Amino acid sequence: MKKMMIIAMSAVLALGFFAGSILSVNGGTAGKKILVLGFRSSAINDVQDRLLRESVMRELLKRKYAIVPVMELENVITEDGINLRKISPERARKLAQRFEADYALMGSISLRARRYHTTLRILGPLLKKNLPCEIISEQGLSFPEYMDALSREIADRIDLACNKPGR
Repeated sequence: MKKMMIIAMSAVLALGFFAGSILSVNGGTAGKKILVLGFRSSAINDVQDRLLRESVMRELLKRKYAIVPVMELENVITEDGINLRKISPERARKLAQRFEADYALMGSISLRARRYHTTLRILGPLLKKNLPCEIISEQGLSFPEYMDALSREIADRIDLACNKPGR
């Protein structure tokens, strides 16, 4: 049991390091830089939140957006004692400015009647107000099944915010 926990922890750390290396791209041809923050939720745990953030970043990278480097963000949240899942919109805007990001992305996820309800907030200095939207899953999906579709939907919403045609 202890050996399995060590292997699982090593895999999560390796994934974080690998994803951090891949997702720390600064230059995207779309010219927009995105800061991906956490999702407030009692329906998913910290590991699922991290996996969702990484999935969203991969989808945005496919669409040629620049992403705030994961390791730089990790350094700031560690230094400042920030919990990405409980960050306020005001703090998110300040972090976006600090990283010179055009938009910050955050949200919340709840589980009601066997459906995931995601409220997404896109914040940015170019926006007069945040762009909230709600995304609701099909009934009975597991979170891993929902995560890929949600990542694509979030990237679609970023495309709309940036006036970029969808895929």
